[in-house]
Amino acid sequence: MWGDAEGAYYLKQSDSLSASLFQITGPAHIPYNDSRWQQLLLHYEQLVHLHNLGLTPPSSVAEGDVVGSICRQCAKYSKDSSNLAAFCLHVARMIRDLQSSLEAHCSESKGSNAAGENDASSPKRQTNGSNGSPGKSAVKQRISLIGKARVTCGALN
Repeated sequence: MWGDAEGAYYLKQSDSLSASLFQITGPAHIPYNDSRWQQLLLHYEQLVHLHNLGLTPPSSVAEGDVVGSICRQCAKYSKDSSNLAAFCLHVARMIRDLQSSLEAHCSESKGSNAAGENDASSPKRQTNGSNGSPGKSAVKQRISLIGKARVTCGALN
């Protein structure tokens, strides 16, 4: 399993993710191009596991339920703030980018498979990957797609 499930489970108010979430869900407007959105999305390894929080661990009961406080704050200020709408725009952009990258990867994979199957004696096609290796380029593209998918999942959660 990837991500930081333990960090999400033991989230404290002093954590940088908590600070980002409290800022985003607060009443103050955060512009669409503000760096705080990027700071929030960089915590995708914990964000993706916040839904797994069932019972609050005993150590955090004294500190308060951070996720519950953030949800209450979001509900309280969502009608007065455009931050939720801005966050939705960011996530929609991420999904669109992931979809177009995935479609490009699938079409390139089909194209390279078809080219390789049609003429086995023809030399292999060169790509822009390191050392001109088609295999390395495909691996880098796949790793990039997996990274985009993980960040998008964290943001959706």
